[in-house]
Amino acid sequence: PTLGLIYSQFIYERYERGLRLGGQRAMPSATALALNHLQDYKTQTLPPNVVLVLVESWGLAHDPALRHAMVDAYSDPSLMARYKVLRGTMPFEGPTTSGEGRELCQSHLGSYVAKGTTAQLARCVPLRLHRMGYGTLAVHGFDGKMYDRKEWYPRMGFDDIWFHDRLEAAGLPDCAGPFPGSCDKAVGGWIGERLRQ
Repeated sequence: PTLGLIYSQFIYERYERGLRLGGQRAMPSATALALNHLQDYKTQTLPPNVVLVLVESWGLAHDPALRHAMVDAYSDPSLMARYKVLRGTMPFEGPTTSGEGRELCQSHLGSYVAKGTTAQLARCVPLRLHRMGYGTLAVHGFDGKMYDRKEWYPRMGFDDIWFHDRLEAAGLPDCAGPFPGSCDKAVGGWIGERLRQ
């Protein structure tokens, strides 16, 4: 058992060191690329609202019919008349928090973003939006303790953060499942109402 524990500690330290070193370099992010399009709206009196929805994904489907079924709703002409919809793919692997780190901070750090340097955090979308004059809001339907999001979301630069406890107090219903929390549909409606206000 002792050798097993020592080996596990060695692997863990190697993994953490890799995250620290990997986090020094920016990695491609669809969100970061989309933010570059905000410059297209510089001539408008009011900048556009920006809503980023991150969902867990099993990746890009090989079956073209399934791949199109996932995004066809976003090609609706009435939607395209009101919104600029950008789509793309990004080569990547890793758990949920790694995807959040990639999209929100162009980083390999994942939940280790709480230990990120000032230079690493400067790439985070909320901080970039701050520099453009935006206020930022993070909404997650689960408990903020899950993967320590309550620790690293503020470090990314979110002004206001709503986890399950606040959403529940605001009257949003819960949905059952392996990770019970605020229902996605209710959260989407709540965000829409905030935008209307």
